[in-house]
Amino acid sequence: MTLIFSNPWGFLGLLGIPILVLIYYLRRRAKVETITTLFLLGRTQRETKAGKRFETFSNSLPFLLQVLAVLILTWLLVQPKYGNYRVTQQIAIVMDSSASMQAVKASLSENLKESLEKLKGSSDHTSYIVLDHNPKNPRIYHGDELEDLVKRLEDWNPRDGALDPRPVLRIARSLVGPTGVVVYVTDHDGRPLPAGAQRLALGEPKMNCGFTGVTVNPGVATWTAILRNYGDSPQTREWTVETTDGRRTDPREIRLPPRQFVTLEGKFPEGSRRCILRLSGDTLPLDDVMPLVVNEPKMVRMWTIGSKEVKELGDRMVRGFPHVTSAPSGEEAEFILRSINSGTEEGTNRPTIFFYKGVEGEHPSGAWLTRDHELTEGLNFQAMTLRGLETLKTRGDDEILLWLEGQPVIILRRDPVSRIEQLVFAFDLSSSNAMKIPAVAVLLHRFAERVARETITHHTAALETGQQLAELFPAKVERKDLELSEISVGGLTSKVGLPKGYRVIQRAPREPGFLELSYRGKVLMEASVAFADTREADLLGATTIRLPEVESELVERRTREDHWWRIAALLLLAAVLVAWQFLKSPQSS
Repeated sequence: MTLIFSNPWGFLGLLGIPILVLIYYLRRRAKVETITTLFLLGRTQRETKAGKRFETFSNSLPFLLQVLAVLILTWLLVQPKYGNYRVTQQIAIVMDSSASMQAVKASLSENLKESLEKLKGSSDHTSYIVLDHNPKNPRIYHGDELEDLVKRLEDWNPRDGALDPRPVLRIARSLVGPTGVVVYVTDHDGRPLPAGAQRLALGEPKMNCGFTGVTVNPGVATWTAILRNYGDSPQTREWTVETTDGRRTDPREIRLPPRQFVTLEGKFPEGSRRCILRLSGDTLPLDDVMPLVVNEPKMVRMWTIGSKEVKELGDRMVRGFPHVTSAPSGEEAEFILRSINSGTEEGTNRPTIFFYKGVEGEHPSGAWLTRDHELTEGLNFQAMTLRGLETLKTRGDDEILLWLEGQPVIILRRDPVSRIEQLVFAFDLSSSNAMKIPAVAVLLHRFAERVARETITHHTAALETGQQLAELFPAKVERKDLELSEISVGGLTSKVGLPKGYRVIQRAPREPGFLELSYRGKVLMEASVAFADTREADLLGATTIRLPEVESELVERRTREDHWWRIAALLLLAAVLVAWQFLKSPQSS
């Protein structure tokens, strides 16, 4: 059986014993009484006539009773608990892996070790579970050794954005049960945590400057970058332009006013498609690097056939859509824009946008109804007017995007043989105001983007760290034909294996750098990967919060109380009363 004292400060009650001894050694001056007989001399106690001084004393029952009272009172004050089994403390630690934690990583191990040693308290054994605040990330550590836990965190690299920690805190509580301790390690304060979790904040306000964004102008090798000072005082930094082959410009100094943005402009180094803007380092290295790649958007070639209104619409799409260009011939086009005669249907061997011509009839009226679809999300067609509507015979796999009083107006159709998508408009452009309706322009833009995603052509992209890459993979390309490579800012290239379900789960690197996607050995996409989370870059809101005392809670959960305290209290009262009775002055007779 394990004996645990819940209140060790109660042992200070033992100081009452030397105080009692001191009192009994300090004797009072004897009181002189004149008497006429000597028969009382035998009953007198030996007393000093010299006043107050130290002197030995004979055995005294009141003194022993008072010492017993002090011992009983001390026993009650220390609040003894009895453990019936080996005490194991389970501690679940949820690490805030947002990028701002990079600023505290240097001192994290020391501070965390100190706090966790206090959490162990009087337990005989401690088990640790360390989780990432992103439930999708693997478990960081599970074991019994604090030293191993601290070493494991040395390789931990926080680079995520801000996430709600509540889901993983509930998971942590389920792992350690109701008697365990859950700690959320972060660098900032926030709203109260669920599942009885304790907040351990190890941050402190720090100055930081970094890149917040960049624009690379298409067609010319120039760029415009934005720097920000997140601090409350002016800062001075140096910046350079580097290439992946090691060339570097001379450092240039820039002064950043407090809480202000500053714009930098420049050109790509001669003969280079990639470059890196680098700012002199501070507490957060992620936003001190800005990789750049020349701007070559993914272009799809469009061939236009039909009426003059359709050709005018094609010209507008080429001028207004950044990823659409004219094809020199129909055979070289990735998709087609055309008009067809009323009452006819035509197949196609590539994505096509159809507009019917020669549709006659009265002005159809009634309520417009839009399908919930990615092509029509958020679009409003209520202002569109028509003079006649083609009666379309729908097929089983047609997706009707827009109705007018139950009659199909816009259909997303798949060719019965090639299964290639067609966007069919059941009206004539010349007898409608469709070219003036923003919803129609957005719908055409989205369809062209849809075609562009499936087009196998070289292009570049600007990505953010950790960004999902689902839209970068053509749907009709098999995984075995694709190869993904990460290129660090130092020029180191590493292959990335594409797992099953890569279209959904694959993300950009967590570190700034470059990304390459190849199709059958030929580079399909080049991308720059930059850190751009301004919330995590602002370190002035960091703070320090220590853990509350949890030792008493552990004792309450793991032990049972001393059921003899009532008897001890009665003994204390009895000892005090008996000692008081002996110390009373005798009644004069």
